[in-house]
Formats: sequence, structure tokens, C-alpha cells
Amino acid sequence: MELRARLDSLVAGRSAAGAPPGHAGAFGPPALQALLSTQAFSGFFTDLRAALALVGLAEAALRTKLEPLLTNVDAGQRPRVITTALVVAILRKHFVALHDEWELIAAKADKALSGAGVQSGRLQAAVLELL
Repeated sequence: MELRARLDSLVAGRSAAGAPPGHAGAFGPPALQALLSTQAFSGFFTDLRAALALVGLAEAALRTKLEPLLTNVDAGQRPRVITTALVVAILRKHFVALHDEWELIAAKADKALSGAGVQSGRLQAAVLELL
């Protein structure tokens, strides 16, 4: 299945394997590939909808939790920062068994977050509380 189609299936509430969002079967290699394909050259991840759908999380809950931690981040960068923090937290919580496949990608995302003036660990800890 093409990566864009996998992302579309994630956004529709199903993983490429047909598992509901947040279900253990949703966190296999096809979902990982689809999620990783949303990383931009800058290191930031760009598809918040797909990440939210994968874990069955509401955007409002995520923004409410993270906005207080982003007061020093330019408003134009906040969506990318929030998306990136969410994706890295998803990787660290749900894709542990595939760590070797995403480790360097997460390091690039952490560097992008640091460059935006964000304490990546603190932000991801907040996200993990929601997951």
C-alpha cells in the first residue's frame, strides 16, 4: 500500500492493518513507515491529524496540555512543534520494538525542537501523560 494511502487510513481511524486507533495492532511496521514519512527535511513532523488518529487523541486535549509549555515559541512554529513532540512521544511509547528503525529520525526531530527553543524532554513528558 502506498504511504499516502496508509496515512489516509490512519486519519480515517484505522491502521493499515485494520486495527482501531490506539489498539496494539495499530503500531506495526506499516503504521511506523506512514508516520515517519510525515517528517520534513527540517526535522519537524507535519501531519498532526495522522498522529492524533493513530493514538485516538483529541487535538484540543493535546493543545491544552502543551500550549502553556510553548510560551517562548513563535505562534507560527507551534503547530510543527506540537506535531513533532506528539510523534516522538508516540515513537517512544508505542514503537519500542522497532527502535532501531526510528532512532535517528527521532534524534533529528529532537534537534529541530531544541532549535525552536523547546525543552524536548519536558514537552514529550507532557504528551506521554496523554498517551
